[in-house]
Amino acid sequence: MPLIEDKLEQYLASSTLLTEDPLRIFAIAIPFAWEDVIKKAALNTLAKPLKDMVYVEELEHITGMDLCLLVDYRFRCVDAVSRVVKKLNKQYLFEHGLLNQNASKSGPTRRHNTIRSYVTESLRACPRGSSITQIDHNLQKRIETVLNTFEHHESGESKARAVFKLLRGLDSLAVGVDEAVSKVTLTIDRPNNSAISTVVDTAENRTTIP
Repeated sequence: MPLIEDKLEQYLASSTLLTEDPLRIFAIAIPFAWEDVIKKAALNTLAKPLKDMVYVEELEHITGMDLCLLVDYRFRCVDAVSRVVKKLNKQYLFEHGLLNQNASKSGPTRRHNTIRSYVTESLRACPRGSSITQIDHNLQKRIETVLNTFEHHESGESKARAVFKLLRGLDSLAVGVDEAVSKVTLTIDRPNNSAISTVVDTAENRTTIP
């Protein structure tokens, strides 16, 4: 049996199921205390909003505490990411081209608020860098709002450049987000089938935006 378990663990650790069905893999790995698989699966559950999680039969094989601590891990990741977002000041946005200092006085503030709210909402639902870099309908609407703040006399080239810099800025921010999440760790301690516990590395408080 140990040989079979080892092979199954190795398979799951490199399987596409880790990204396609992370909650199921998390539930499978918990009873065996497969630390690497558990951590990878827990991280990948963050890519989907909590409200979109669906029940899987494998959850019957873990305790309610295991599931609660997985949710707690998500909330701790959100907290870590929130500290990164709080550092997202206007100076940072200007440096990354998200705002145009030559626009009207109301333009920069509106653009800042538009992007900041998009970042905050996206990361609260899915605390992963990919949640703010994926080109979806939500981001397209925010970009449209940003473009509408430009003065009529500003050229299409200026607008295109602003969008390019905005996306580049989000890519840069995503790196900081994933760095913060990587410092929120899962400590596996399951003697006698006890639950896992979550520990947040204190180093996350020193997270800086690249």
